[in-house]
Amino acid sequence: MITLDSQLLTKFIDTSEIESINRIFDRQGKEISPFRLTQNLNLIYEDALYILLVFENMNLCDLYLEVYHKCSSLPIKRIPFGQGFPEIPFFCDSCQTEICSSGDLSYNFMAIMKDSVYLI
Repeated sequence: MITLDSQLLTKFIDTSEIESINRIFDRQGKEISPFRLTQNLNLIYEDALYILLVFENMNLCDLYLEVYHKCSSLPIKRIPFGQGFPEIPFFCDSCQTEICSSGDLSYNFMAIMKDSVYLI
């Protein structure tokens, strides 16, 4: 478990939400999306993503860009953060289709925790 000073995130979270955050980041290997943070905390998407970027920068999680295609509700590819978007044309292994327009894809971010994080 990694213990962090909650002052690191006070721009984005209210101190009353620290226990909620501790429950969210409670174990290694847990997958957390910015959408989950917005649902469980009083955050806008950009602030939720910023928190995950801070954790990724501190090497507390691995951050990925998830690529979605209309053929599946699950991501068809995960790209490590910082490697950019998939090149078009892009082959979808899920539906065996060549995608020729980036408009046929959608994206989300996903963090995978390397350790549990506890804010004090």
